[in-house]
Amino acid sequence: MRYCVQEMNEAFSNLILAMIQLERAGKCCYGISLSQCHIVEILRKKGELTMNELSRRMGLRKSTMTRIVNNMARKGWIERAKDPEDGRLVHVRLTRKGRTLASTLETASADCVERILNSILPAEIPRVIDSVRRIVKSAEIELQRRTKPLKSRIGHGF
Repeated sequence: MRYCVQEMNEAFSNLILAMIQLERAGKCCYGISLSQCHIVEILRKKGELTMNELSRRMGLRKSTMTRIVNNMARKGWIERAKDPEDGRLVHVRLTRKGRTLASTLETASADCVERILNSILPAEIPRVIDSVRRIVKSAEIELQRRTKPLKSRIGHGF
């Protein structure tokens, strides 16, 4: 089992590095950072979120999210609006220009995935997709375990 852990750890490291490099090469050429790209993708899927929700989904501090959102608003990709019932909350959503950018990024991403899938035998693709989904789910569970409040982790290790 230890050998499998080492092999998988190396495979994960290589996959993560390759995906980051692919994202940079495919999306940063549109004048957008990876963080901005992920925000655009999240808002495309969710429509509108509060800054707190967006910060939580991105795993970033609110101050970092505010700086990124301010830059994106200056570029005309997103707009902010105060919550009419709770003025402390700020909602963010894509503008028309942001939705156009989201569509462009989605097309670029789909084209890249298609090229990657072309290197896999068609009969293997469903199994690969299922495996990736299971890995993602396991990683999400591990992340939740690691981000539980400290009191609940005492005595349980990392």
